Formats: sequence, C-alpha cells, structure tokens
Amino acid sequence: MGERAILVICLTLFLAIGLLGVIYAGARRKAMIGQIEIAKKIVTDAKNPWKSEDEKMEELAKKVEELRKQE
Repeated sequence: MGERAILVICLTLFLAIGLLGVIYAGARRKAMIGQIEIAKKIVTDAKNPWKSEDEKMEELAKKVEELRKQE
C-alpha cells in the first residue's frame, strides 16, 4: 500500500507540474503575440504617423458635409 501511495503522489505531482507548464507556455505565447502586435503598430505608425488623425479628419469632414446638406 505504501508503494501505491507514493506512485499516486508522484503521478499527481507530474500532472500538476505538466499542467502548470502548459499554462506558463500559453501565457508566454500570448505575451509574445502582444509584443508582435505592438511592433507591427510601431512600424505602421512610422510609415504614416498621422494616419489615425487623417482618418478622423475625413470622418469629421463627411459629417460636416452631411450637416450642410441637411440645412
């Protein structure tokens, strides 16, 4: 009975450590994906630093044009 208990404890520890390893690897992968997305945004912003402002100005211009048409 003592050997069985030791076997059960070892298997339980092995499964717990394996599960923690999988969770850790998943967390690292997410962090790495986040870093890749940040790098992509930096490159995109470097190519056209005023892109978001230009898009907002275009949207504002369209809304102003719609208001002028309603008058």
